[in-house]
Amino acid sequence: MKGRLLNAYAICPTYAYFKLHYPEPPTPSMEFGKELDVREVVEEHIKTKCRVSYQVPLSGSLGTGRVDALIECADRVEVVEVKLSEGFLRPQLLQAAFYCILAEEALGKPCRALWLCSPSRCIRKNFTEGLRISVIGMVESLEEDLKTMPRGRPSGYCSYCKYAGICPWKRG
Repeated sequence: MKGRLLNAYAICPTYAYFKLHYPEPPTPSMEFGKELDVREVVEEHIKTKCRVSYQVPLSGSLGTGRVDALIECADRVEVVEVKLSEGFLRPQLLQAAFYCILAEEALGKPCRALWLCSPSRCIRKNFTEGLRISVIGMVESLEEDLKTMPRGRPSGYCSYCKYAGICPWKRG
């Protein structure tokens, strides 16, 4: 499983299904996001004496992903997920928590925190056992739902979704 699919699944199960089976071309915000200087955001908003690595590929028993930044200290790791918008919602939190689990497996150190960042700020969240359980459960559900088209969760996102034209559950 890939972290970006978990993010999509948290938005809407049908969106994740379409994203896997009918890959979309990059949106303008995706293209702009590629130009975002993650290093600049992290250095401006996160003060740490630990080693920071960027665009780190991770893999583990739950899947694979590429974390925007990884903070590695002697006794722990922390992950950093950078987005263009400041509206840090559940999908971004779950994606970062997924990367925490992968980082723990890859580096053999506990992930104590995750950072959700935008160009103007970063928010630190503790990586809790409840969040871990939530991510593992969601990955299991996602794997099952990707086999057949799951029922969607109509929401305000439907007006932005590239798949709204073929979605049987779109809002409005």
